Amino acid sequence: MMEHITGDEDRVREEMVRIPGFVIRRYRPEDRDEARRILAGGLTGLAWPAFRSAIMVPSNFGLLLAACGAVHALTASPVCTATAFLALLALVYLACRGPFTGYVRETLKGDMADIARHYLSAPGCCFWVAEEEEGGAVTGGRGGGRLAGIVAAKAEPADRPTACHLYRLSVDPRCRGRGLARGLTQVVLDFARDGGFRLCALATTSVQQPALRLYQRMGFQLVGTEPVSLGFLSRLSQIDICYLEKRIELAPG
Repeated sequence: MMEHITGDEDRVREEMVRIPGFVIRRYRPEDRDEARRILAGGLTGLAWPAFRSAIMVPSNFGLLLAACGAVHALTASPVCTATAFLALLALVYLACRGPFTGYVRETLKGDMADIARHYLSAPGCCFWVAEEEEGGAVTGGRGGGRLAGIVAAKAEPADRPTACHLYRLSVDPRCRGRGLARGLTQVVLDFARDGGFRLCALATTSVQQPALRLYQRMGFQLVGTEPVSLGFLSRLSQIDICYLEKRIELAPG
């Protein structure tokens, strides 16, 4: 259940949304470092699940077996075979880690370097942060404290004038599994509806299966996929970019 409340913090009245255990509010400049931390941690943390998934793909698994078999046939050395196996595993891990670390670098240098300018300076855009609530008190206090999650919305008029795009959804690992990702997504959907948008669009990856299931439970539909293409190594990762959309029912009146 989401409850809209108002608060008076830093002498600024602002609308906030409370869900069980958390308060979601508009971004403030003092939140910058924490917002960047949550985004970077959430994305780089995907490398390990991507690796586990990639090594189970039949083509990659077959490549590992074939390469190790060839090394063993040439050297008849268990040590060389084991070394080759570990080296190939490391190669697959780097292939899985590269797309996420590269994206983090680009994002931190891009919109996340100046969040206010990219998400708070134009109509149809906003950036929210979530703070954990304990005993009725918000743990982040007046901002600048430890945040629980982030999300952003941005209109792309040059692309699709009636669409609002959901960006940067990330939840701190300690707060996952408590409904915060759903609450942050709903805040963007409400923002899109109230802003008169007819569509909410987003992109995620095939590695993020819990996120994909959440979006689809909330009414998003998968409209397309494409493989991550960053050279030969990225093909080993078997990571796809997934595009989803949800039609928005406009608010009455």
